[in-house]
Amino acid sequence: MIYLDHAATTPLRDEARDAWLEAQRVTGNASSVHGAGQNARRVLEEARERVAATLGAEPIEVVFTSGGTESVGSALQGLWRRRAADESRIVLPDGEHHATLDTVAWLASHEGADVSPVALDAAGRIPVDAFGAAVDGAALATALVAGNETGTVNDAAGLAATAARARVPLHLDAVAALGRTRVDFAAWRGDAPAGSGLVAM
Repeated sequence: MIYLDHAATTPLRDEARDAWLEAQRVTGNASSVHGAGQNARRVLEEARERVAATLGAEPIEVVFTSGGTESVGSALQGLWRRRAADESRIVLPDGEHHATLDTVAWLASHEGADVSPVALDAAGRIPVDAFGAAVDGAALATALVAGNETGTVNDAAGLAATAARARVPLHLDAVAALGRTRVDFAAWRGDAPAGSGLVAM
């Protein structure tokens, strides 16, 4: 059998499995002050530092969740709740992951969000110019870095720069990009100041 669905789910690498099994041997509440707890805290924080270094991020920016769906929901709802009171528009390109679509649909039906779609180009990518036209004056915007079904890769740096110029918080879903293309939060953030609203996962 030849497995061809790596855009959606890639088989676990042996080294990742071995690291996970090794971590499972560590017992202790990482919030406790006893020795076992402090050892668990060390393992957790070293993992956070390794992930941050891989992603071009600071360790404080790395928040562990149960997976992409929880991360997307938390990021989008968090950005929505910190918007200005008179902002209600969310820029939502076509072809986004269901975690994003479902969260934005919930915000529209329960909290009055207005959705501004952005059509994809013939290659299934988000056109930066069309995205830029839509993002001006929005409460927030979201975009896939890489499509989980199609494998198309968007210009994350271009999208982030466009959102930063418009001073619109941007959520980038990089779940399907990791391991397939370079994921570098610092490069995507560019000259935008820390805390400007760029969120990536």
